[in-house]
Amino acid sequence: MNRLRLIWFAAGAATTLLASLIAAQIPSGEEPKAQIATIELTEPVIEAEELKEEHSIANATGQIARDCGAKFFQTTFLVNDHPATLELPITVENSDAAECVLREATERGIAMRIVFRQPEEID
Repeated sequence: MNRLRLIWFAAGAATTLLASLIAAQIPSGEEPKAQIATIELTEPVIEAEELKEEHSIANATGQIARDCGAKFFQTTFLVNDHPATLELPITVENSDAAECVLREATERGIAMRIVFRQPEEID
């Protein structure tokens, strides 16, 4: 009797797996959302006797972006789970600034990576 129950259980699991695999292959009507490549620089750690408020924002990396003539960028604050960062979208308007920022960050040894973000909806 137990073997018969296990067979029906396995048959149900196999049917569910097959149905989910078929459903995953059916294309949805939604178009894929565009993503924007963004340069993310991590603010260098400042070793000070006490942390001040100005240490919690991306001052050094923000200054690099301003010096390089970035048209638009965003800085984030230091929070518990990640350091302060600069996010510079790689766009036509920022192309020269992006090259400059990458060059300056490399020369200064600032940690960087390229991430892909969904563009925020503008109302």
